[in-house]
Amino acid sequence: MKSFKLKEFFASFYVYDLGKRSAQKIKLKIGESIEFNHFEYHEEGYRSIRSIYGLELHDGRLRVVHEYSRHSTDCDGPHEYHSAESCLISSLQAGPRAFNYNHEGLGDKKIYRSSRLPLWNQVSSSQRDYYAESMNY
Repeated sequence: MKSFKLKEFFASFYVYDLGKRSAQKIKLKIGESIEFNHFEYHEEGYRSIRSIYGLELHDGRLRVVHEYSRHSTDCDGPHEYHSAESCLISSLQAGPRAFNYNHEGLGDKKIYRSSRLPLWNQVSSSQRDYYAESMNY
């Protein structure tokens, strides 16, 4: 019987990267992580997005974890959104199809027929609307 070291296991999957407006393939070993950052100005302020993906062994099961945070401003003031989600290795290809948007806008999709996004399970989420809080909403 062949024995395996935990470092030999890896996960390979696609995620959607807002900065590149396309699906990006990620390959991680246990304990590794990768971070995507995106910042843009728009007519009402800005949007800053941070996504971190990692592969970990939890309760004897391999899973990919994803931490997401978004900070933005618009006509209603500053907002924050944070979430954490995970996906078992067996569900990395169980989500919706991966796609690329063209640079003209979000209307024209190019489908990767054999590539699917992970089926994420939400662990936590929170949001803040600073102006609404200051007005006691």
